[in-house]
Amino acid sequence: MVYASITLQSDDGIDLTCAQERVHAPTTVVIVEDHVMMAEGLRTAVNQGADIDVVGLAASLRAAVELIGALRPDVVVLDHPLPDGEAPDVIPLLRAAHPDVKVLVISGLTDQRSVVQALEAGADGYLLKSEPVEMLTSGIRAIQRGDRALSPSLLTNLITCVARTEGPGDRLTRRQEDVLQCLADGMSAEAICTHLQLSHNTVRNHTQRILVRLGAHSKLEAVTIALREGLVDAPGRQRSRAG
Repeated sequence: MVYASITLQSDDGIDLTCAQERVHAPTTVVIVEDHVMMAEGLRTAVNQGADIDVVGLAASLRAAVELIGALRPDVVVLDHPLPDGEAPDVIPLLRAAHPDVKVLVISGLTDQRSVVQALEAGADGYLLKSEPVEMLTSGIRAIQRGDRALSPSLLTNLITCVARTEGPGDRLTRRQEDVLQCLADGMSAEAICTHLQLSHNTVRNHTQRILVRLGAHSKLEAVTIALREGLVDAPGRQRSRAG
């Protein structure tokens, strides 16, 4: 968000009171896609929204790392796979260097393993290339405000697989359970960092993995599932643990 000042002058050249208003800066985006025509098409389509500005294109992971370091975008739209690597390999590097950047993976791979690997590596969303471009712009907006972006068919498959193979909390680590309880208690990310003595990046990664493992689309949905399944206590109650 930036501030814009408007200075007016009277007929005799005297400055009048300045008016100041808030202006929302557009979400800056770097698109990483090795097919040039597709990359250019995505840039043109995404730039139709006044609130999104594609500031750069990269055709490889190596070029992407350099470009992201130079431009510091809000969101990276990352093709998966690319000729020089795969999203799960580069996302942790981006997270370490730029903790605030959001990563939205776009791919033609629909298998559960590819989706889970990308999300557990730290991606904020995973969209199929078969989706309309409007879903891409919606996904960029969603992850920028802190939500997750998943193609509906992928979300359904993930929830079905989790329900079939294990209970909702079977794959949560002890620390993830602690973070989940803090979320249920209504604590902010900053408060969780202080309470659990964790870095902001670590709390965010735990939260993202909780969402994946519970098949949740948002923190609120994750807490709802956790309360329903008895994974956490209602706010204000101290949970007893064995061992």
